[in-house]
Amino acid sequence: MLTIIGCGNPVRRDDGVGVAVVRRIAERLAAHPVRGVQAFDCGTAGFEVMYRARGSEALVVVDASRTGAPAGTVHEVPGEVLASLELPPVDLHAFRWDHAIALGRKLDGDAFPSDVQVFLVEAADLEFGEGLTEAVAQAAELVHRRLLDRIAAHAAAQSEAAIEPALTLVAERGNLQVPCTLYERLFAGRTGAAVLHREGALVVLPIAAEDGGLLVKQRNLAGDRSIEIRDVLRSSGWDELGTITFTATADPVLGGLVLVPSASTSIASTP
Repeated sequence: MLTIIGCGNPVRRDDGVGVAVVRRIAERLAAHPVRGVQAFDCGTAGFEVMYRARGSEALVVVDASRTGAPAGTVHEVPGEVLASLELPPVDLHAFRWDHAIALGRKLDGDAFPSDVQVFLVEAADLEFGEGLTEAVAQAAELVHRRLLDRIAAHAAAQSEAAIEPALTLVAERGNLQVPCTLYERLFAGRTGAAVLHREGALVVLPIAAEDGGLLVKQRNLAGDRSIEIRDVLRSSGWDELGTITFTATADPVLGGLVLVPSASTSIASTP
């Protein structure tokens, strides 16, 4: 599990940068779920950070900082720097997210994420008020993109693990059969797919239904799915009415499947 947490106080201008960034991530995940990724707005509640992170493999925290660097500077702090942080007396008001990381490692051991990444955005204005200053808003966009890259890398790794080393899929009369287990791991609830022909193979990319593409339909009570790829097969010169057996492998760069017809499969070219 990859857990992304935003910290800070959104009514103190730039102090809310972590919350603003992670709320956008949470909204995106709600619309386009990614298996094994979760995002939380923890505000100023240090103990909540510890509880939310527990059981995850990786943790990313986003917050504001005031170090004297130019406003909008993004500091990336490796988690090991926080491992030896001295804990404060038991005081809810003094307990911050960095204390949560240090205490979580002491209390939870292996149940606490070993991979910790922290993004700190240098603030310009921490007075009462809403909205980010221009420099910090620009930095927030940068951190947002970095988080999307991190999520994409995690999704690609999940896809690769979902069918490692390889899986056999079948297309019957133009309908690609997708087992429930593969659908749950690769599609993570998404009901659309982009299917493309590339160098003698098909590439299947999970997308949200509202983004277009082909509909991923449930075909039985067990949760197995099917994708009608007849037009793609026909345009590729393949037999869209017969049975085609594919060897499916994950492509971590594309974040989807590459389907290669097996050597024993007869693919009839259409005239």
